[in-house]
Formats: sequence, C-alpha cells, structure tokens
Amino acid sequence: MMNKLKLTTERIAQIIAIIFLGGFFIYFIVNSIYETEMLKGPTKQIPGVLIEIREASSKSRHKALVKYSVNGKDFDFYSDDYYLDMHVGDSVLVEYSIKDPSVAFVKKKNIKSLSN
Repeated sequence: MMNKLKLTTERIAQIIAIIFLGGFFIYFIVNSIYETEMLKGPTKQIPGVLIEIREASSKSRHKALVKYSVNGKDFDFYSDDYYLDMHVGDSVLVEYSIKDPSVAFVKKKNIKSLSN
C-alpha cells in the first residue's frame, strides 16, 4: 500500500513539468485574447523605429524589434514579419491600443513621413 503512494523524484519532476507547460500554454492563450480585444477598441497610429532585425533560422522566424513612444514612455515589441529588406533605424507605422499602449503591431513598413 505504501509503495503505491510513494512518489519518485522522476515522477514529481514530470508533474511539475506538466503543470509548468500547462500554465505557459494558458498564459499564451489568455495574452493573445487580451491583445486581440485591446486592438479591437480605440487605437492610434504613431511612427516607430526598427532597433533590431533578426533573420530566420531553423529555430526562429524573421522578426524585428520595434520601439515607439507614447506620452514620453518607451515601448517595444517583436514583430514577426519579413524585415530583411529594411535596416536598423528605419521607420514603421505602429498602431497601438489607447487603453493599453503596450499592445501594438506594425501597420505599415517603409514609411517616409507621417503624411504618407
């Protein structure tokens, strides 16, 4: 009877791993839903700057780190898109949620000025 209740270290590690992965999966889904809902509400467009460009590899996709500023506060996010035809320092048009300015996406690449 006691052997059935005894948990091995390996079994405990497996349980912890399952809980951790489940929690991460739930966080990812909830965060995705939150961002989608924030971008359905009122948004605003502002210029942003590419501060890092990453080429795709076997372990990751093309992406760029985009920086923008709202009311003097800096924000940044990774945009999963093809940016190899652009350079660090190039401008993009960022659309962000007015309710939560940290939620944003690249609306348009290769902007020259706000009038375009």
